Amino acid sequence: MECMEEGYLAKIVQGDGAKEIKVGEVICVTVEEGDIEKFKDYKPSAADAPAAPSESKATPEPAAPKVEEKVPAKAPEPKAPKAEKASRSGDRIFASPLARKLAEDNNVQLSSVKGTGPDGRILKADIEDYLAKGGKSEAFAASGLDYTDIPNAQIRKVTANRLLASKQTIPHYYLTVDTRVDKLIKLRGELNPLQEASGGKKISINDLVIKAAALALRKVPECNSSWMNDFIRQYHNVNINVAVQTEHGLFVPVVRDADKKGLGTIGEEVKQLAQRARDNSLKPQDYEGGTFTVSNLGGPFGIKQFCAIINPPQSAILAIGSAEKRVIPGSADGQYEFGSYMSVTM
Repeated sequence: MECMEEGYLAKIVQGDGAKEIKVGEVICVTVEEGDIEKFKDYKPSAADAPAAPSESKATPEPAAPKVEEKVPAKAPEPKAPKAEKASRSGDRIFASPLARKLAEDNNVQLSSVKGTGPDGRILKADIEDYLAKGGKSEAFAASGLDYTDIPNAQIRKVTANRLLASKQTIPHYYLTVDTRVDKLIKLRGELNPLQEASGGKKISINDLVIKAAALALRKVPECNSSWMNDFIRQYHNVNINVAVQTEHGLFVPVVRDADKKGLGTIGEEVKQLAQRARDNSLKPQDYEGGTFTVSNLGGPFGIKQFCAIINPPQSAILAIGSAEKRVIPGSADGQYEFGSYMSVTM
């Protein structure tokens, strides 16, 4: 975060790798010269928490749970049975938004929590009490599950949200063809010796597919477009995103103007971008501005055929399966020949 004023960094409160920092939360302390030592042992107090009056007015949602949490102290104990019954009337469980969020974050079933709010409404305090009493561990112990919670990296959260939004808001339909790729494989076999002789890297089937898709988009520009509600934006550049799965998450770096580049250049760029993705060192310009996406699970994973999810705001994505040899009818009756086929789904 860029500091807007001059001064000295006296204390780092939220260091490298800190996650889920709330708006208004203290991340560091800056001071004028000579005041650094005063903040050596500084720790943010409750008063420094992100609950400024201006924020509470702008976002009234958190205010409701605060009022409700005071109710349990006023509610007489004998009314608890009635409240529990009301909270589950019609198989519906009533809970404050804050309580639902806390329960979701901690994998707590609301049905196992007793609400102490008005009409048995489950409050944040009820979830906290449940967790404090070991409710979470008991719930999982009953099922006999052994598990490990793996924190989600930010890229995984972004990918999940984008794919969810894409699947929910973009009508998907799938077109699959089995393409005979004997000539494609033969061409690759002829080009790679030339690549090696000139000191270049080998060309993959995926590089050939990227080039073919780019040329097809130039011929059919309707597919190289985005829906903008009031108009359709048709791109003059053919920029192909290439899906790359890494241990950090899914990345889609872009090969710009793929229709104008040679196979050797495309192959080199894809390898460099894939390596930067694995090193988690991609910059925004490496994956922004794509107009079409190619996802290949055939070559690396042997997946025969699959349906990919559109990468917004693009109109289509090409899913490449593996190439396999098949026995096919020959030119005359009773004759057969072998052919390599690859399933491709748009």
